[in-house]
Order: sequence, then structure tokens, then C-alpha cells
Amino acid sequence: MMKSIALALACATLSSAYDGDATFYGQGGAGQGGACMLERGFNGVGITVAINQAQWDGAGSCGKCIKLTGNGDGSGMTPVTGPIYATVDNLCPECSFGDIDLGLGGDGRWLAHWDFVDCGEARGGWSSVPGQRLRNLRGGVEADASKPLMIGPGMYLMPEGVKDLSEVKALAAHSGNATVMAAEMSEMEAEEVAEGGN
Repeated sequence: MMKSIALALACATLSSAYDGDATFYGQGGAGQGGACMLERGFNGVGITVAINQAQWDGAGSCGKCIKLTGNGDGSGMTPVTGPIYATVDNLCPECSFGDIDLGLGGDGRWLAHWDFVDCGEARGGWSSVPGQRLRNLRGGVEADASKPLMIGPGMYLMPEGVKDLSEVKALAAHSGNATVMAAEMSEMEAEEVAEGGN
């Protein structure tokens, strides 16, 4: 019974999509950081967005990627069509559920449809290397799956079974869809994490 409930919830989560207004808060968005305090472009997706308070999820949406489309319905001078791929790096406290504030130069309030997507899709098909603590991955692997993969400044994905960390100074920890930097650790501590220990 519990397995079927979990499966139903997982399927519902994968098929969620949202409708709301797309607005603009300026070219470059929040610049470095935003409310999420992420380095701009850390995951290879350069456009950023601020997500509404209701879907902020206590910063749990930070670093997640979205795909946004629109049909040009709305008002203003810069219709939103799409698709636009972006990274959540900021909070829009005045936005309603489903609304997205684009870190782009533009004008107006436009009807939009969006969903969370794998950041590999947002980067144009590049997909992460499956690791011990990483999931929610789609698409093919386009990297040497036998070695740690650097995905940003000080951020790595660890392939399953890899324990040679001689080329790695830090590991990545997984939070939602965002891969975030874990504190530097000794090789012994890193091996324990790679093996699934605490």
C-alpha cells in the first residue's frame, strides 16, 4: 500500500506544471547571489528567475531549473513566448502562486506556463552523471562516467562506485534538483560519503 502511494505521489510530482504571470525585473536579474546566494551561471544555465513566495519552499527551489513558455497573451511591450530555460536564484515576495519574475530586460505581464525540468535539459541536453546521492536525472550521459565530473567552481558529481578521490577536493551534496557545494573534507571523509555513509 505504501509503495503504491509513494509511486502515485512521484507520478503526480513529475507531471506538475504551473500557470501564472511572467514579469521582468531587469537584465541580469539579481546579479551575483540573489536570495539563493548562488554564483551566477553555476549550473551552466545563464538566465535566472525569481520564484513566488508560495513555491519558494524555504529556499528549496534554489538552483532548480525551469522551462517557461507563453503564447504572447498579456500586456506590455515584450511578449513572452519561449521556451525560456532558467535557474531559480531569487525570491519574488509580491508574486502570486505560479508567477515567475524573469531576470531579463523586458516590460509587461504575460500569461505563462512553466515546470521544473532537469538542468541538463535546460543546458541543451547535457545530463548529469548518476551518482550515489543524485537522482532525478534525464537524458544520456555525455561525460566519462568513470571519473568525478566538475560541474562548476568547486562542485563535482561522483559516479557510482568511484572511490579514487585523488583528483577531487570536494564533493557535491544533493538538495532537490540543485547540486550544491559541500564543505571541503578529508579524503577519508569523502570516501565515507561516496560509500553512502554519514
